[in-house]
Amino acid sequence: MPVSRSHDLVPLNTVKEYLDVTDSDTILNLLIAGMTDFIEGTLKGDVSNGGYCNRRFLATDYTSALYTGKDRKNLLLRQYPINSITTIVLDDTTLFPAGASTLKDLNFYIDDDIAGNLIYYFIWNSWFPNNIEITYNAGFTDIPNDIVMAALKLIEQAWNQIGKEGFKSEKFKNYSYTMADLNEKIAFGNQTIAEILDSHKRSTL
Repeated sequence: MPVSRSHDLVPLNTVKEYLDVTDSDTILNLLIAGMTDFIEGTLKGDVSNGGYCNRRFLATDYTSALYTGKDRKNLLLRQYPINSITTIVLDDTTLFPAGASTLKDLNFYIDDDIAGNLIYYFIWNSWFPNNIEITYNAGFTDIPNDIVMAALKLIEQAWNQIGKEGFKSEKFKNYSYTMADLNEKIAFGNQTIAEILDSHKRSTL
């Protein structure tokens, strides 16, 4: 029986309260998982692929994530907001930690104005592919309210569709959200689901 996953965007009890149902845990957990994967994509290392936003929202530890320098000061980490940096290795040399020195002492800076941007005041060189290895934590302790509401709306749409056609697991596996679904507006803020998700898409430089 499907169970809730730790990174799902909304918990089962919230969905049941929102839909005003008291049972159907198996189906609802499938809907929650499918909706989360639709928004976030699937995660391998710190790389999210195949989702609308292509990022994980819940705070998560990422170990030995690999990047290639581009001979500039900016390095955009794939997951954000950055909460902490544990290690930085450049060209097989550990630059952080180094004794009691802070990130700032070692010429690193987390730029909060650009999501996921880790600045090195010297340069992230490009001597060879995957020459940068970073262990870090990124994401939200509490999922943003607009993402939660967008997720609930998408689950509601799928739940209502099931009510019309009946639940068939093989059909659910191929369920996809159309632009008509995404253009539905959320009660507060008068934004469509698409507008909310667009504002949270993973940034690129």
